[in-house]
Amino acid sequence: MVGTEKEVLHHIETELLTLSETNPRTTYKSESLEELGKSIATMGIISPLLVRASKGGFEIICGSRRFKASQLIGLKTLPCYVREVGDNEIVELQISENLDREDVHPMQEAEAIEKLLLLDFSLDDIAVKLAKSKTFVVQRLALNGLRSEWKKKFKKNEVSLTVAILIARLTKEHQKTMLDLAFDYSGNLYSTKTIEDRIEKNLMLELSTAVFDTEKEDLIPKCGSCLACPKRSGFNTSLFADIKNDNCFDRTCFEKKTLVHVTEQVKAIIEGGEEVVFVAHRLENVDESLASSIKDQKLRILESYEDFYTNGNESKRTTKAFWIEGSQIGNFVQVELKKDADNKKTKMSDLAPKEQIERIKTREIRSQELDAEKVQKTLVSLFKDSPKITDMDAIQPLPADVLMSRVIIYNSLGWGTAGKVKKALGLSQYPEFDELVVELEKLTELQFAYMVRMSAISNYGGTQPTQDNGKFLRYFMEQIDQSVVDGVEAEQNAIKSKRNERQRERIDKLKAIAKETAEE
Repeated sequence: MVGTEKEVLHHIETELLTLSETNPRTTYKSESLEELGKSIATMGIISPLLVRASKGGFEIICGSRRFKASQLIGLKTLPCYVREVGDNEIVELQISENLDREDVHPMQEAEAIEKLLLLDFSLDDIAVKLAKSKTFVVQRLALNGLRSEWKKKFKKNEVSLTVAILIARLTKEHQKTMLDLAFDYSGNLYSTKTIEDRIEKNLMLELSTAVFDTEKEDLIPKCGSCLACPKRSGFNTSLFADIKNDNCFDRTCFEKKTLVHVTEQVKAIIEGGEEVVFVAHRLENVDESLASSIKDQKLRILESYEDFYTNGNESKRTTKAFWIEGSQIGNFVQVELKKDADNKKTKMSDLAPKEQIERIKTREIRSQELDAEKVQKTLVSLFKDSPKITDMDAIQPLPADVLMSRVIIYNSLGWGTAGKVKKALGLSQYPEFDELVVELEKLTELQFAYMVRMSAISNYGGTQPTQDNGKFLRYFMEQIDQSVVDGVEAEQNAIKSKRNERQRERIDKLKAIAKETAEE
């Protein structure tokens, strides 16, 4: 950062200089500072620092790295240009200088651009000032919306810029979901393509499939219309430059709007007295409030496969139906009722005692299944965040931990390997739960080690030696039999030596030919 014609070069004592609190650069690589210090010791400071007067000294506007490197080599004074600069201008100068450097982390760029936005610069203004595209500016700004977990991984370079942008485009809720979907069970990040596919499959929805009015402002007032939603790819084209179709990236909002619309439709159908039945794929997945509003009218919700068949063609045998759950929610369809579905519509009091008993028993069986599912779901939600699972200091090792580790290894066995392991250990081929628990608890350390080793070879045998799982497998094999590993390495090294010798001979011949050609 050079001075203007009116500015005079000063040599200011190092102890009078202080770093600026507004400088977007917050991290400094020690190796880089040491290299810069050596360069300054040899060549001096070629580009003076830019500073402004502050209480008791001078605040560094530009040149923080040069200042830190100079401190390492013990320089007493530094060449500086002194400029009168306002608070807004100093931020602008610092950001412009730092973004011009090649070693600035994208997260620092994001934070710097956000500061420019707070200074009332428009996106277009920032793009021009930085000589970057608007897409660059918008995508960098989006990085500021990363959850702390993702931001930490990104700053440590555990996540690429491409993946960070893919995640930053999602809501905080969906970013949390991707913490489970973007990494394998060993904690390794999946490929960018896999992450893109999982976002598309689990979180992205085509706006053209919406059953609600996407232009409606007051469907959910706080959400507004979809037309100007920043999570809509068709509107926020700079952030979603790679997305071709018009998609919604806020699945939660999309589903809420769908439910509100469906609830309004159900109310209109009931009040209008239209001959329409309400259908669902799974009754337990129907929104509770919606289901109650239907049952309050003494109406029944029919379940797919149990009560009806879908039939695309209207006929005397079909009935008009309205989906209130599942992938077709909010759509009308023609269905053909099963015979027993018609019977089920009969009031309980109209049935014979034996039929009533049978229906009560059938309902109770299904109710017990739903009870178990609800209990399991509630328990998982409670234990998932319980200190007894998440807090290392609160954990007390239990026999159940040992059993669960055996279950995890047992379930990791491939189909072919599982058959061999079960036969070798004398385990049942198709055990019931209680039987399996007893068998796994009785495994000796030797038997469990055998199962672990079979699982390791089966699951990691195809991994590359540069991958973490491949490295773990190599370490594992070294611990089992180092002599075998050394033998294989020696054989391969012998082949490598012969190959390298042939390469050297070939290179020497080519050099000789090149020399003869040059002399001619």
